[in-house]
Amino acid sequence: MQAPLIFQHSLLFTSRPLNPYPTTSKLLSSATAGTPRRRYVACPSTTTPISPSLPDSAITAFEDYQRLFSSQPTESVDPLPLVAIKGSLPADFPLGTYYLNGPGMISDDHGSIVNPLDGHGYLRAFRFIGGGAVMYSARYVETEAAKEEREATTGEWRFRQPGLFSLLKSHMKAPRLNLLKNVANTTVLRWGGRLFCLWEGGHPYELEPTSMATIGPTDIIKKVDGRRSGGGEVLNLAAGITKFFFHGLLGIPPKRTLSHYKIDAQRNRLLMLSCNVEDMFLPQTKLTFYEFDNYFQLMQKKEFLISDQLLIHDWAFTDSYYIIMGNRTKLNASGIFPAMSGLAPMISTISLNPNQPTTPIYLLPRFYNDTIQRDWRIPVEAPSQLWTSHVGNAYEEKDGNGKTKIKIQASVCSYQWFNYEKIFGYDWPRSKLDPSFMNADMQALPHLVKILIELDARGSCLFCSIADSSIHWKKPADFPAINPTNSGKSNRFLYANSTSGSNKFLPHFPFDTVVKFDSYNDIVKTWCTESRRFIGEPMFISKGTKHEEDGYIIVIEYAISKQKCYLVVLDAKRIGDDDEIVVKLEVPEHLRHPYELEPTSMATIGPTDIIKKVDGRRSGGGEVLNLAAGITKLFFHGLLGIPPKRTLSHYKIDAQRNRLLMLSYQLLIHDWAFTDSYYIIMGNRTKLNASGIFPAMCGLAPMISTICLNPNQPTTPIYLLPRFYNDTIQRDWRIPVEAPSQLWTSHVGNAYEEKDGNGKTKIKIQASVCSYQWFNYEKIFGYDWPRSKLDPSFMNADKQALPHLVKILIELDARGSCLFCSIADSSIHWKKPADFPAINPTKSGKSNRFLYANSTSGSNKFLPHFPFDSVVKFDSYNDIVKTWCTESRRFIGEPMFISKGTRHEEDGYIIVIEYAICRKKCYLVVLDAKRIGDDDAIVVKLEVPEHLSFPFGFHGFWGEK
Repeated sequence: MQAPLIFQHSLLFTSRPLNPYPTTSKLLSSATAGTPRRRYVACPSTTTPISPSLPDSAITAFEDYQRLFSSQPTESVDPLPLVAIKGSLPADFPLGTYYLNGPGMISDDHGSIVNPLDGHGYLRAFRFIGGGAVMYSARYVETEAAKEEREATTGEWRFRQPGLFSLLKSHMKAPRLNLLKNVANTTVLRWGGRLFCLWEGGHPYELEPTSMATIGPTDIIKKVDGRRSGGGEVLNLAAGITKFFFHGLLGIPPKRTLSHYKIDAQRNRLLMLSCNVEDMFLPQTKLTFYEFDNYFQLMQKKEFLISDQLLIHDWAFTDSYYIIMGNRTKLNASGIFPAMSGLAPMISTISLNPNQPTTPIYLLPRFYNDTIQRDWRIPVEAPSQLWTSHVGNAYEEKDGNGKTKIKIQASVCSYQWFNYEKIFGYDWPRSKLDPSFMNADMQALPHLVKILIELDARGSCLFCSIADSSIHWKKPADFPAINPTNSGKSNRFLYANSTSGSNKFLPHFPFDTVVKFDSYNDIVKTWCTESRRFIGEPMFISKGTKHEEDGYIIVIEYAISKQKCYLVVLDAKRIGDDDEIVVKLEVPEHLRHPYELEPTSMATIGPTDIIKKVDGRRSGGGEVLNLAAGITKLFFHGLLGIPPKRTLSHYKIDAQRNRLLMLSYQLLIHDWAFTDSYYIIMGNRTKLNASGIFPAMCGLAPMISTICLNPNQPTTPIYLLPRFYNDTIQRDWRIPVEAPSQLWTSHVGNAYEEKDGNGKTKIKIQASVCSYQWFNYEKIFGYDWPRSKLDPSFMNADKQALPHLVKILIELDARGSCLFCSIADSSIHWKKPADFPAINPTKSGKSNRFLYANSTSGSNKFLPHFPFDSVVKFDSYNDIVKTWCTESRRFIGEPMFISKGTRHEEDGYIIVIEYAICRKKCYLVVLDAKRIGDDDAIVVKLEVPEHLSFPFGFHGFWGEK
């Protein structure tokens, strides 16, 4: 696969640490006004450098901890290349993007500090684009809260609502009118070509995957409109009142989507979980699980009502069960008035419920199974009281006697230590982060455990145990990760964050170590960073092989003493060896990288977009051309907000590989083609029309008038771009095949290749083309903008110049060089204008015999060529042409072939829309593809309801049931 091209861009950033360190927002010049989302700032001279040789002291530790959680006032909208300071990326490193979400703004410009859990979401993208290059970009998620709290003209931040876990400065306390502030800062999801930032208390925010521009809040999950009775009339009444308060009065969504999702790699499904918001305050928990396919189609939805008050952050699944490790909570009545009065964080209305000495584990049936008779409402009570932080994996093993063992790998902590008000050491009375909370008794802090549950054939629990993940590792650890292809299946290796314990005053947190557990032989291996450096959550990137260990671990390293951060890639197999680091890439100097808490880097690696964004270009035409390209890009993208890439409306579907193919290109191209080996572009040459720029910019002419056709070459360039790597093809794909006619390509029906025994390849293309002398974007469809009319004479000009069907033959030798190219009419028996070629879609990219298109009967003297009134069918085997024509003063739209799914190419139907102008009606006409040309070609004609004016259609799509 060819790597995207790279461009260079220099940009300096600065950061804002927590008080008492100086904030950089005060140092910004007035030149940044009006551009708060992309600041170009210099490193402030007042920032005091930190000596890396400072002694290991309580003061140093406190300062390091504050700087780790510093805010980031700047964004890096344009991607920046990262420089490798150690090692290099291997050639086979997977292409994709490592997205990372977390709180970027926790201290505003007016002295208020919020808990990192309430910090505004700051999304980063590390794009692995091939050739060893990694591009970095970062943007704030533009939630409604962010828009309210960031000044649009100056970029200054002023917190107006504290959020669920925080409190603002003492003089700003006021009754709480908005309990939940959606900051979209917890996890990030890339699925079905869409990108989302998730948060525990509300709807996810959707972003554009390439630019990371915020689209807005979206409800991924289907709204549950009601609930079954589960707790009696009194409980239902309480639920109704609470729901009315949260949803009806405060506008909080009735369901909260958990930020932790799961991906079932075996079924290729996205699994999500939602809870009712009011259940946080009630002795019941309503859980709704959703399973989506690759296209976000809901495949399954299951609801469960549990008679227990639980606060759930993470969960697990197996082939048979959804697994909930319940964190028991209760309403803290004494905290309601202070919280509602603005005297305490809202989370203080909920407290942990340590009354039970066990941990409830709910095994909720994922699919119907009549052999399981166990009541899922009764949990398995694990023999320890533990608060669950994160679940690494869960899977089941069945024996021959019907018994099932369920194994769970998770990070847990003590009820006596866990406190949402103090998480990360947040000290709201003093507006500080106190590291001592996260460095308390080691036994109480998060650590990794393995849980074993044994069930009999009817699903009843026979045994449950909890043990440390390894007898060789007793240190605190969290954020367990596995090879994602093993999710829900048996896994041997588990990776997690942990600590070396080398820092006397920060012995347990922040983490500085990646620990690797081998469950087969209880071996533990570690990689540790240097002194006064910390790391974020590890992410496993699989190489896609069958070997579980075959992949990479990605972590962010924060070098506090140097005020820098790095992207570190470890070889998962070699953790514990001296050569474990594959590459270390430095984020540009002065760019302060906000620490990603957990809940942040549940990142997805995968294609960067439906269309892979090309972030720049290598020099291809000298400095003048690159300068012109930069100025043009700045005008269209920077000033007008036009996306830097235009996605062609014509996509292709490779039926053999079941792939959707799309194209982003910088020529003026409307349609294209593919074969087994090539993407095929029939280039339409254009040039800048300088005389049209001023009228267009002044609104005196259409914008398209700034571009005109370039008929200087007498040929048609056909680019054969290699679809897959093939070392036998030595032809330079940048040099087109010049077909021996100057033609403007409208639409491509199909393309395919035929190979002979001597290594030669014939490429055959079926397309509709027209004359450069006739085609004019300003006048297409006869649009006459000075008179605000559609003039039919333009579309009924000389028929030789109008769109017509051709067949193109290109012959290549074994090395890919062109031996021959020809263009001819599709049939010697059809010379009339024709367009919109269509085939049986199962033949796309493969040899096809039949081609269908729109054409004209020529029966209308004054509209002889367009609009079309005929469907024409070409048989390439014997050059027979057959037609179906509608009646007088009726026209038709583009034909669509609907296959019956058999092996016979001709076995299907043609669908067209017929417009009966004289009757002001339209019809859906279904033709038998085999019988076109016969009297009984029409299978059915369906009338659209009377008086419904049917707009003329362009291109259609057949969506199977």
